[in-house]
Parts: sequence; structure tokens; C-alpha cells
Amino acid sequence: MIFHRLEGIRLLKVWLLAGVAFCGFWAWYGIYMSLMGSGFPAPGRYLIYSLLVSLAIVFERMVRDRSPALAPAYRSAAESLWITVRQVGFAFMAVALYTFLTKDGMPSRAFFLTYFACLPILMLGINHLLFPLLTRRVFSGGRQLRTVLIGDPASVRSKLNWFRTQQGLGLDLIGYIGNGESGEAIEGLPHLGSLRRLPEHLSDLKPASAVFVDPPERYGDLVQQKIMGDQLGIRIVHIWDVQSAYGLTPSIHMESGMQFLGFRAEPLESPVNRSTKRLFDICVSLPICLLVLPLLCLVVWLAHRLQSPGPLFYRQERQGAEGRRFQMLKFRSMHVDNPNVSKQATRDDDRVFSFGRFIRRFSIDEFPQFVNVLHGEMSIVGPRPHLAEHDAQFAAVFQGYAVRQFVKPGITGLAQVRGYRGLIESDEDVRMRASSDIHYLEHWSIILDASIVLRTGLGMLIPDRKAF
Repeated sequence: MIFHRLEGIRLLKVWLLAGVAFCGFWAWYGIYMSLMGSGFPAPGRYLIYSLLVSLAIVFERMVRDRSPALAPAYRSAAESLWITVRQVGFAFMAVALYTFLTKDGMPSRAFFLTYFACLPILMLGINHLLFPLLTRRVFSGGRQLRTVLIGDPASVRSKLNWFRTQQGLGLDLIGYIGNGESGEAIEGLPHLGSLRRLPEHLSDLKPASAVFVDPPERYGDLVQQKIMGDQLGIRIVHIWDVQSAYGLTPSIHMESGMQFLGFRAEPLESPVNRSTKRLFDICVSLPICLLVLPLLCLVVWLAHRLQSPGPLFYRQERQGAEGRRFQMLKFRSMHVDNPNVSKQATRDDDRVFSFGRFIRRFSIDEFPQFVNVLHGEMSIVGPRPHLAEHDAQFAAVFQGYAVRQFVKPGITGLAQVRGYRGLIESDEDVRMRASSDIHYLEHWSIILDASIVLRTGLGMLIPDRKAF
């Protein structure tokens, strides 16, 4: 019920945006060319560009499939602005890439600059103003669903705000059926009766839908509830909030007639996604290894000669994907006579020489790991690899810590750009880092990788206080 309304309105939105961008392109083509007095040159070529703009907007939606950012719920102006920037950015990159690859110098650059200057205003108006109004219009009148919430008052209260934000989808909340014979209204939502007399209340109220907000097993036989709904002509819906009830995130898939229930979404199990990520790794790491790393090697080698003679690189065994061991490379930042290599570095650690402290602060010591990336042992983005003994310690703190090994370790990661880097000082540090790493592997996209790389680059220029 709710899912299909959401999916339908999201598809309607993306095609509306693409259509408006296409029509806006040709409207501006007519206005601009008339003002310039140049006639209407090369309409065939401009048609290609208008289609590219529209397809780029559709593609932007596809890379965030079922993203809540495109849902019709009411969004803040800042959120709508961010969505608009993404959409216009995709369109601009599509046009720029096509122009570069085809070396097409015919279309007017001034035309495109003025078009892309106006497009964000048009798109923002649709995202933030027009579409919420259109959504309410689509689901008004006879498309309104009189809805009753069923469950413990505390559970109803915890879910009520979500339902109210979705009222644009036509969910008309008329009240809740709680545990007791008499009950108080919850934030203006009337109490309609007790669970003990549920069939009788539903028969009297005749709502279009009844939503159970507690875990299904609290209400007995699901089949009997379905039969009750069928007999009364009411949509029976359960909120299956496994995350809140059990601390689990289920993933349900249908494959060749067999239904599977798992607990992790793993987009990087797709060969296409893996190949895309590997291509991204190579495209980033190869130029760095060829152009940047040799110069850094020379600078660090000279600093070693002056402050701490010894090997240029520091090699240490770390655990990678599926627990496989590999030798991770770093520029050596500590003195050679280091008595305890497994001890984490601390601020003002006397094992670290002065230039080593500098390259650690700006993450320059991590650059040799681009060689590990080319070898396929690491990725640009992923969970940071640790010593085996540290992994064992951290796994005792966070139950799902070993899930990090589902993907290759990275030079940087979501945890690092969120500020969880450097010395691990508490169990909370372990939990926050591991949670971020698991979120990354469950929500991977090439856009997420690119954003983490950009944020890491900014972090190198302006290191946070945890960098030492």
C-alpha cells in the first residue's frame, strides 16, 4: 500500500523532472537564439544534448534507487537544494563529457552556461514547491485512506511522527486502538478502543487500512488477521521493524522462485559493482603511483637520512577481505629501534621522529598503500585494516565487527571522514568506527566512494585534532 504509493510518486517525480528539463532546454533554445539573432542553428545536435540532460537526471535517480531523498515527504529547503545540486551536476557532467569525447565545438557555450545557470531554479521549484503540492493533489479526495493505528500507546507515539509526515500520500489518521478500554489521545490522535474488541471496533469504524505498529508476534495468528481484514474489506498492514525489535536489519530477496531472508545488503557482491569499484581504484591509484609517489619517496628518504636513517617503507601484516593477510606499506614514521610495533601511536609518542609526526598528521605516510591498491589487496575506500590482535580485541567489543571483512580494506573510509580516525581510546570508538564501516558496505555506491575521497582530500589539507 504505502510502498506502491511511494514508488509510483517517485517515478512520477523523476520523469516530471526529466520532462521539465527537456522542455526548459528547448524553451531557452528558442529565447536565446531569438535574442542573439542567429536563427535556430543545428537543432539535431541540440536535440542530442537535451536528451542527455534528461537521461542524466533519470540516471541520477537510478544510482540512488529507492532513495528517501526522492520520496514525496516534505523536505527542508536545504535538503531540496542538495537534491537539485546533484541533479544539475549529473546533467552538466553528461553534457561536458559528451562534448569532450566528440570534440563537438558547434553548440554555443554561452547558451549552455546560461541554461545551466537557470536550470537549478527550475529544478528547485519542482523539488521543493511544486511536487509536494502535486502529491497532495494526486492523493486527495477519493484517494485518501482512512487509517487506524493499532498497538501499545508507547509504540503508537514512537511511530506517529512518521505517519504524519506521510499524510501527503493520502494517509488520513483517524485514531488508534490501544491496550485499554479507555485511553487518552496521543498528540491529538484519538483513542478508539481496546485491542480485546479489535474486530468489533474495525467493523464499526470501517477504515480503509489498519496498521499494526508492534512486532507481528504480539498479535497472534497473522493468517487470522488477514482473514479478518479480507472479511471486513480493510487493508491489514504490519510494521515489521526488525531493527527496533531484534537489533537486526533484514534483507529479503526472491531468486528463481526461492525466497531468501538475510541480514546484510551487499551491493559489492554484484560483479558489475565490483568491477566499477576496481576501475575507480585503478584510475585513482595509477596516476598517484606514477606521478606523486616517486617524488614523495625522494622527500621522505631525504628526511630519513637527516632524522632517522633506516628503511624508507614500513611493512606490517594486516587482515584484509575474508581475513586474508597481506603486507601493508607505509612510509616509515617511527625510529627503527621500535620495541613494540603493535602498540598504537599516541600524541607526542617518542617513537615517532619529528618529520614522521608531520607526515602522519597530513596522512602522507599512507601514500605507499596505493601500491597495495594496484596489487588488489586494498581499495581506495573501505574499512581501515588493523593488526590481527587488534581485530580480536575489537571484535570482543562490537558483536558485528568481523562483518568489516566482507569487503577489501581501504586507505580511507566512511569512519575516517566522519571523524573516527587516529588512536582508538574507548569501546565507543570501536563501536562508532565499526558501525560506519558496516553502513558503508551495506550502502556502497561509486558516488559514495567519490565523496569520501573528496572529503579525505579536504581533511588532508585541514587535519582534525585526532590526526597525529
